[in-house]
Amino acid sequence: MGLVFHRHQPAPVRAEPSHRGGLWQPGRGRGGGPQRGGPGGLCGGLLGLKLSQRRSKEFPYGLYKVENVVAVGVALLIFFTGYEIAREAILASERVAIVRPWMLAGVVASALIPLVFSHFQMRAGREANSPALVADAQEYRIHVFSSGLVLAALVAQQLGFRIDRAAALIIVLLVGKMGWELLSDGMRVLLDASLDADTLQRIREVIQAQPAVARLVWVTGRNAGRYRFVEAEVQLRARSLEKAHAVTEAMERAIRQAVPHVDRVLIHAEPLARTEVRYAAPLDDLAGHISEHFGEAPYFGLATVRQSDGEVLSQEVVANPHVSVPKARACYALWSGCGKILGHGQTTLPQ
Repeated sequence: MGLVFHRHQPAPVRAEPSHRGGLWQPGRGRGGGPQRGGPGGLCGGLLGLKLSQRRSKEFPYGLYKVENVVAVGVALLIFFTGYEIAREAILASERVAIVRPWMLAGVVASALIPLVFSHFQMRAGREANSPALVADAQEYRIHVFSSGLVLAALVAQQLGFRIDRAAALIIVLLVGKMGWELLSDGMRVLLDASLDADTLQRIREVIQAQPAVARLVWVTGRNAGRYRFVEAEVQLRARSLEKAHAVTEAMERAIRQAVPHVDRVLIHAEPLARTEVRYAAPLDDLAGHISEHFGEAPYFGLATVRQSDGEVLSQEVVANPHVSVPKARACYALWSGCGKILGHGQTTLPQ
């Protein structure tokens, strides 16, 4: 730290003021702690937010990942900050700092102001699900931690303890942890990692709650910046294209209500695959003799057969209630007497 480590010949230490975003901090000079280009990091985050909202023919899915690129860049800067602190703590010679009251007040101010700013920036970033704002708020918090440890080191020195190098190593650990979290989160998005398990489970529950959904085949999703892209395949109890379209639109609305920041939902809808076939045959009697006339048959034999292995699941014989109709008996039998056959599935009649 700038207050206790220096590369020159030993001499009484003076407070070296450095400027960060309008704040004067003691002991934050060359190699003395995290360096940051004032509002440059914030401007970079805002620029990333602006670019991420643009769409073009070359980028029809948007430039949302620009925010993640900014977050990865901030993570690399944080790692470099940790390296500088570690190098200064290991290689610099120890010096005794002359502690002044105004120095302590300056360190407290340099910790409180970034703390307040990073708190509001972090809250705004999480509400907007913005990786760029969250990364910038994390970088501000590095200065809060380092200033707090500088204050602890100064107070400890007044009490006769030397914790300078230990404090520097603690800062390095905090910086490394923050940098790794930002880097891993940003790289997961850039490499199109899946949505988290809780979000996917919420989407599954929303889809399966739709009455027309017979089976959810699969569901997946990914992040891009602050937004989410969802894709799923379902089997529907819908025989018409219009009904299937209405069901998928209802699913999309429900997913957007349950999961925030969803940019696009793509539902692959397939009709429910048949596993059984319903057969019907005209019968002359209850013994099962096949009738030569469909309309004049006094009975019908019904059978349900599983398609996968041909096993007969059920059989029954029903009377033809329209056998006495003088004309169009076959039509009556088909549309009225055998209506329940058609309602159960596909009907295959003998040639």
